[in-house]
Amino acid sequence: MRNSRRSIAFMLLVSVFIFFSASYFLFKFWFGYPNPFVVVLSDSMKHTGENWRKDLEMRGIDSSNLPIEGGFERGDILVIKKCELEEISIGDVIVFEAYGRRIAHRVVEIERTGENLIFKTKGDANPESYYFEQSILPEHIQGKVIAVIPKIGNIFLLFSK
Repeated sequence: MRNSRRSIAFMLLVSVFIFFSASYFLFKFWFGYPNPFVVVLSDSMKHTGENWRKDLEMRGIDSSNLPIEGGFERGDILVIKKCELEEISIGDVIVFEAYGRRIAHRVVEIERTGENLIFKTKGDANPESYYFEQSILPEHIQGKVIAVIPKIGNIFLLFSK
């Protein structure tokens, strides 16, 4: 009986591993990015009131129908999809690289300088944009956030520094 339970537990563990491995490679292919998942490390996009909405409206951005309107917080997992720069709009949440870290913040401004697009972002919970978000170049953008999986990333945070 004891060996039978161990065998079942082992088979279940192997099945879960195979399922998640297959899902990861499917998502990788489908979303066009080597790692389509990002574990959220901060609360810079956590909504604790309506201040995030007021800040956007002061910039002339209609906050009534934004992607990822509910925000996200530390421990959530973001699903990102690679996209063309022209597909990114003000109000979208993008993932970009700055100083070796992946950051997910909302686009608050897009500036066209000749042939180039330059993006400015801000975390919904932050009082203002940080210096590294003032002019994000296209080569640093990894994609748009298309979904949030709440709390699952806490497992990964347990094993990070």
